[in-house]
Amino acid sequence: MPAFFRLRGGLIALGITAVTSIPFILTPYIFGRPPLPNEIRDLSLQVGFILLNGLLITLLFEAQFRRSQAEREAEALRVADQMKNTFISVASHELRTPLTAIMGFSDLLLNSPPVEGKAREWLGHIRAESARLAKLTEDLLNISRLQSGRLTVRPEPLEVSTVVGEALRSSPPSPKHICVVDCPPDLPRVRGDREKVIQVLVNLVSNAVKYSPNGGTVTVRGRWDAQRGAVVVSVIDQGIGIAPEDARHLFTTFYRVHRKETERIPGAGLGLYIVKSLVNLMGGEVWVESQVGKGSTFSFTLPVWQEAPASLSPPAPRETVRV
Repeated sequence: MPAFFRLRGGLIALGITAVTSIPFILTPYIFGRPPLPNEIRDLSLQVGFILLNGLLITLLFEAQFRRSQAEREAEALRVADQMKNTFISVASHELRTPLTAIMGFSDLLLNSPPVEGKAREWLGHIRAESARLAKLTEDLLNISRLQSGRLTVRPEPLEVSTVVGEALRSSPPSPKHICVVDCPPDLPRVRGDREKVIQVLVNLVSNAVKYSPNGGTVTVRGRWDAQRGAVVVSVIDQGIGIAPEDARHLFTTFYRVHRKETERIPGAGLGLYIVKSLVNLMGGEVWVESQVGKGSTFSFTLPVWQEAPASLSPPAPRETVRV
């Protein structure tokens, strides 16, 4: 109460004989009351002034409150995402060592002459499933590196036909399929990371084989696209095809097409996300053209290392490889 009288005495000394105020509220808190200047005598103007000031100040506090809340939520999401990436990275690294041992000992046993019959079949299953788990582990590691910005590219000039050959040798398609390489020898050299381009090609060819019938043809084609100013590499299959509603989600993480034909085909839905991320990282783009029941064409671009020649010779005869 003494504080009130001191305030009253100070106002009277300044010639202010009347003050009207109204609280402004930021739910659930009352932050204060804006004073009304003594100069405004009209009652309606007094009320309007009070309401206007109260509204403006409340809006300012509300905006600040929401901004602070959004910043706290964004920081919490960032920390959670960092923890997720750390967990994936650590778990993947820890899985690699035992998986390498399982695959190594499986190979040793498979190459031992006494192992025959059912035992050999069971060892084959162990080897195949451990290799599949190792691939999933490597994919998770790559995603962790991509999302944390730790995956970098080392660009160099590359011959498209050479890199395609290396990719097919590093991960040969199934012997039940025919692989056709259709790359003109005078395509301009492209700018890319050799290891990453091979990884992209292996993923695309592997998918093409998985979703194609036995005896089907998988074609890897390279062409110069003058409109894009880049080399387009395409992987074409004769598989089950993809519906438009599924195609728009293909390059996201953990997305798989759910159809009767795909129920027994293994995969975690990570390969195409990695393909898109790696191609984008090298300055290219990726897309798919498909029709259900008639196969799919996955294409990606790579920038040229140097300007393309004004004219290119006709495509060389296709090289057909059954592996």
